Amino acid sequence: MRRPKLLIAAAREAASRMRNRQGLSLDMLEEREEHLNISRRARAADYDVVQHVEVLARLLVARRAKA
Repeated sequence: MRRPKLLIAAAREAASRMRNRQGLSLDMLEEREEHLNISRRARAADYDVVQHVEVLARLLVARRAKA
């Protein structure tokens, strides 16, 4: 999936500050990010870029921890 470069950059910045935070499982984070990405592409009124950045950041942290 393609995402805007600014969205990815913001997520990386947030991920660098998010060390070892407890949260959702990797599967749940991926589902949430997919939903947010669909909302972004559809230009849905309920889309929240801040939530999207937070979910992407948590995904980055979770994937690094899993690797």
